[in-house]
Amino acid sequence: MKVLILSGSDSKGGAAKVALDLGRGLRASGHKAELHCGDRHIDESWIHALPDGWLGTQRIASELVNRLGIPSTHFHETFPKSAGKAFFERFDLIHLHDPPGFNLASLAWLSAIRPVVWTLHNQAAFTGNCIFSYDCERWKQNCGECPEFGKFPLNWIVRDGSGLAIRLKRQVFAKAQIDVVAVSDWLYQQLPDSILGGQRHHLVHNSADTEAFHPINQRRAREKMGVPLDAKVVIASLASDPMDRRKGMDAILKCLQAERDSGSNWFLIPLGIGPGADTMSGELEGIPHLAPQHLDTDEALNVAFNAADVGWHPSLADNAPLSILEMMAAGLPVVASRVGGVPEMIETGVDGVLIDPDDAGQLGEATRDLLADDSGRQEMGEAARERVLDNFSREAFVQNHIDLFEGILDRQKTSEIA
Repeated sequence: MKVLILSGSDSKGGAAKVALDLGRGLRASGHKAELHCGDRHIDESWIHALPDGWLGTQRIASELVNRLGIPSTHFHETFPKSAGKAFFERFDLIHLHDPPGFNLASLAWLSAIRPVVWTLHNQAAFTGNCIFSYDCERWKQNCGECPEFGKFPLNWIVRDGSGLAIRLKRQVFAKAQIDVVAVSDWLYQQLPDSILGGQRHHLVHNSADTEAFHPINQRRAREKMGVPLDAKVVIASLASDPMDRRKGMDAILKCLQAERDSGSNWFLIPLGIGPGADTMSGELEGIPHLAPQHLDTDEALNVAFNAADVGWHPSLADNAPLSILEMMAAGLPVVASRVGGVPEMIETGVDGVLIDPDDAGQLGEATRDLLADDSGRQEMGEAARERVLDNFSREAFVQNHIDLFEGILDRQKTSEIA
C-alpha cells in the first residue's frame, strides 16, 4: 500500500505531528508512505516540500475570493490541480491533513483519481469561515451573520461571506465522495448534521509516543531547562500570534497574577511560541517565567514536561490537543478546559482536572489543590500515563489507519469488479 500524505507542515503544529507520526508508523509497518508539505523542516528522504510552482494563487480569483469573504474555500489556489494527474496516480490512496492552499473545487477531480481520506483537526471543513464555532450552530444550516466575524482570526476578512462559503462548500462535497476521519468523538458526532453528512465518517483518536514522552528525573529536567528547583512549576502551550487568545492566555495571565500577588512561587514554562515571543514576554512581565520558546524535538519537549508539576490547557475551544496527550504520557497531570474532545482524554480526579473555559478562578483552585498534595499529584500523573497507554497508544493509532485504508481499497476493488 502506497499512501500520499498532504500536510501544511511536516512538524509544526498538532495536525502536522499527527501526519508525521502516521507516515512513520505506516513505513515501520512495511507500507510505503510519502509526506508532501508546504513547510519542510525534517531531513528524511520520504518527506518532500511541495514545489513553489504548485502552491500559488490566481490573481483575479484571489481578488474575487477576498471581496466575497470566502477565503476558507481556497478557490483562488492552484493546488492540487497544479501537481497534475500523474503525480497522484503514483499512490494508492491520498490522505489530507490540513493541506496547504488546497482548492476545494478540485476535490471531486482528486477523488476521481484515487480514494481520498480527509482527517479533520477542527471544524473548518464544514463551517463558513471559522476554525471553531464555539456555541454557534449556524453551520448546521447556512451560516451567515457570523458572530466571530471581525474577531481573530477572522478580523482581516472584509466581508462576512460565511453564508456564501458554506453553500459553495456544500456543492463541492455533493460532487465528491471521500472518507472523513474525526480525531475526537465530539467532532465525529457533528459530522452527520454538517455539509459533510453525505460522506463516509470514521473515528480515529490521536496518539502520543509513549517512548518519546515518559517520566524522567524532575531535578535534572529543571537543571537542564534553567528552571528554579524550589518553584511550583506549570507548563502551557500558547499561540504564536499574541492576538490569538484561544489557548486561554487571558485565564493564564489572571491566574498567575493572582498567585503572584498572594505570594506564591509559581513559575510558568510557556511553549509553542514563534514570531510573537517578544510580545508574549511583555504580557508576562512581572510573572516568574522561562523565556517563551518553541521546542523542535520530542526529547526537548519531554524534558520541559518533566520540569513541571502541572500541565495547563485552558483553551476556549479545541478538538483533541496533542499536547495534552504528550503531557500525560510524560506523567504530568493536566488541568484543561471542558471543551471539544478534551473530556475524552481526561477524567477529573483520576488523571487530571477539567474546568470551565475562561475561568481563571477554577484554574487556580485546581492547580493549588494539585500542588498541595505531592503524593496525590504523583498518583494522578501515573494514572495519566496509563490512560494514554491504554487508550491513545501509537500502535493502535497506526493500526486503525491501516485497517481503514485497506478497507477503503478493498471497497474500491469490489466496486471496480462490479
